[in-house]
Amino acid sequence: MSLTSATTLRAHLPASAGRTARLGALAGIGGGGAMLLTGMLVARASGLSVWQAPLQIAAWLDPSVRQSNPIALAGPVLLGLGLHLLVAALLGALFALARHDWFRLPSDYGAPLVAGLAYGLLIWAAAYLVILPGVDRWLLVGYAPAFLIQHLVYGTALGALNAWLHPTPYRASAAA
Repeated sequence: MSLTSATTLRAHLPASAGRTARLGALAGIGGGGAMLLTGMLVARASGLSVWQAPLQIAAWLDPSVRQSNPIALAGPVLLGLGLHLLVAALLGALFALARHDWFRLPSDYGAPLVAGLAYGLLIWAAAYLVILPGVDRWLLVGYAPAFLIQHLVYGTALGALNAWLHPTPYRASAAA
């Protein structure tokens, strides 16, 4: 089956909120993976451990991670990665429901990329201005540019993957 026929097949399957959310969660996991890779590159360029972000996520649940022996960090890294991907999947499902079911944005003309970019910016603003000040002030100090870039990468990848997994051509969204 070619990519075009697979896309056409997915476009004609009956849509439901559950299916939309599941496909959005998959796109969210892909976006979360892109965000993780971006974070690893930024951390490496900054001279930090590539596992810095997952460790900081795990430290929210277990602050003793900050003082752990580097050999004992495999568990916290996996915990941080799991939490990151879980949140990415949940946010991806929310994005898919908003794009496909609530706002009926088409997957043509770059609409999902722009919507994903705006969504990534919205998530960054919520995390940076509302959540982080109450959870971990240390991240606010020198992490702002990298944090913003990672969220923009997440949103853009999420939008692209969501449009590919759950296409809604303009003519179909206009008819609905």
